[in-house]
Amino acid sequence: MIKENVSIIVFAGGDGTAKDVWSTVEEIGIDVPILGIPTGVKMHSGVFAESPEAAGLLLAHFLEGKTLEESTDIMDVDEVLYKEGIYKVVSFYKALTVRFGQLSVPPKSEVPLDDVEGAVDFVVDNIKDSAFYVMGTGRTVKEIERKLGYNDINYLSVDLFLGRRLLKKGVSYLDLLEMTKRREVFIVLTPIGGQGFIFGRGNQEIGPEIIKGPHGAML
Repeated sequence: MIKENVSIIVFAGGDGTAKDVWSTVEEIGIDVPILGIPTGVKMHSGVFAESPEAAGLLLAHFLEGKTLEESTDIMDVDEVLYKEGIYKVVSFYKALTVRFGQLSVPPKSEVPLDDVEGAVDFVVDNIKDSAFYVMGTGRTVKEIERKLGYNDINYLSVDLFLGRRLLKKGVSYLDLLEMTKRREVFIVLTPIGGQGFIFGRGNQEIGPEIIKGPHGAML
């Protein structure tokens, strides 16, 4: 790509791919923006378009000379801390990307919640033994699982509970379609800080039929 003198590098993936691409660009020492098509498990970095469709529009505006270049953070989970059971998203690089309107999103930021423990207790205290609970990804939701007595936590996993009992860790969309029949279903999620996403980034397992199910509700 560099030998072809490209003016932008577009890739599909998540934060890990963004790190790989930009580390190479930085190593070579060129001044070229990158644009991510969001298709990964984690997309907390600021180099991604809002959606795959938005990436196409953003690239079209770039070709027309309408976009602005901006330095932003490439973020990912700190693997060292993660192995110690600590989930923390940190900035690895400052990368060059392109912006136009609302077609792209800023990087994830930590939004402090004054009373995480209170929110966790509220959910735990109101769990119905007869209902399914789809527990999403991220630190806050996993504190609910820990409160229920499950300490083998995977912060990137979507897990299914029947009441307070864990049925399956790391469920897929097809698992949820098969396993959540004939009962009330609650989805437990928090937005990605600074980006505002609830569905679609890091929790693709929670697909449309689960969200709009006949008895579905969202906490």
